[in-house]
Amino acid sequence: MSFGDHLDDILKDGGPGRLRTLRTCKPEDVRKIDPHVLEHVLLHLVERRLPLLQIVTTRGLMQSHYGTVDFANVEDGLLFLHSGHSMMVLDLDAIAHVYSVMRCDAGVDVPMLEIYDTMDRCIAVLACDVDEQRTPLNQWRDIITSLPSALNVIV
Repeated sequence: MSFGDHLDDILKDGGPGRLRTLRTCKPEDVRKIDPHVLEHVLLHLVERRLPLLQIVTTRGLMQSHYGTVDFANVEDGLLFLHSGHSMMVLDLDAIAHVYSVMRCDAGVDVPMLEIYDTMDRCIAVLACDVDEQRTPLNQWRDIITSLPSALNVIV
């Protein structure tokens, strides 16, 4: 699975098509993650100063920002990621599904997190950039692959 393979699906319908595809992938490529750990994972990535590719998605539009997050905070169920003059806010209560996806980009396996709401719309995609030095990429991979799978959930 390459990075661009999922962009068309998300742009066409906002995510339900992509989510159907994820549910048919091999377990070594895609794993459903407990959405309750997302807040802690993102705060951990920020604390470790690991670069983060943030892609905000909706039907017909995708916007991305890349870099190290300066600081993060949680307030009233909202997770704020601050980077220079940019800010991304995730409504943690709106998150229904989180998938760990291993994408192949330029021959390198890059872990990413795809985040969906209760209507199967993709809210965001988070990843480490493949052009980044191997140390951050390996740290990202170690963190993402260590996440607990969602249990007792029909995918």
